[in-house]
Amino acid sequence: MDAELEVKPHHIAPNGYLHAGTVVALANTACGYGCVATAAHLGRTTQLCDATVTHRDTGKTISLFRCTQLVIYPKDRAA
Repeated sequence: MDAELEVKPHHIAPNGYLHAGTVVALANTACGYGCVATAAHLGRTTQLCDATVTHRDTGKTISLFRCTQLVIYPKDRAA
């Protein structure tokens, strides 16, 4: 699965670089969708997905991200 984000001025940290929170938000969102499509682990209570964030033009890795999703089942309302 691929996801992209167009970097705009509001994504830039005060030091002039891409804000880490922007990278984490992109990777976390991709992992959420990835668990539905291409998870590394699909358990009964947890799901695991990995994401590699790269610069589109240079191909350089920006971040390696591992996300563990907790599966929450609805409470049985019939009881």
